[in-house]
Amino acid sequence: SKVPLDLSCAAQLEGVTEVWCPSLHSLDAFKNAGVKEEKMQVIPHGVDTQVFNPQAIPHPNFARLDGYKFLFVGGWKDGVKDRKGLDILVKAFCAEFKKGEKTSLTAKINLSYGGSPQQIMQEIESLGLPPKNERPSLMLVFEQLPEKQLASVYTAHDCFVMPTKADGFCMPCAEAMASGLPVIATGYGGQAEY
Repeated sequence: SKVPLDLSCAAQLEGVTEVWCPSLHSLDAFKNAGVKEEKMQVIPHGVDTQVFNPQAIPHPNFARLDGYKFLFVGGWKDGVKDRKGLDILVKAFCAEFKKGEKTSLTAKINLSYGGSPQQIMQEIESLGLPPKNERPSLMLVFEQLPEKQLASVYTAHDCFVMPTKADGFCMPCAEAMASGLPVIATGYGGQAEY
């Protein structure tokens, strides 16, 4: 299906010589908005494999957790309307697993998109989750981490999950893969190309 963009997009880019898109998904969105295809080319983002790789020493705060560890890295700017789909993941995780099962979900939330930890925690609590004393292990991490520490968070987990509703490239998926993690992601968006 086509994702409608602001129709003024083509007009806004009239004087632009080239449009570089990180994926065919992004290129198609610009094309559907009326940007001439000959102006566009796909230039995917890259991952620094000197930082994000399976040899990164696992972060001790997460490596010590018991059982199978899922990881999400993304934003929560618009709550349940946010494109990263954390609401979908948290509800699915709590529906599938119960307290006491040896599994956990860590959500590393990037606050640069907006929102405060308190607001985000309240919004997640409003998702209709089971009571805290019946829930599986769910951790929300709001700390801004330098790349090397973020790489160690990836390697401390067993699987990366990204139920994004739309993504031009999805850098966290690429970082997780470079870190050696299997990835469960939506089959729609830029990440579907790699």
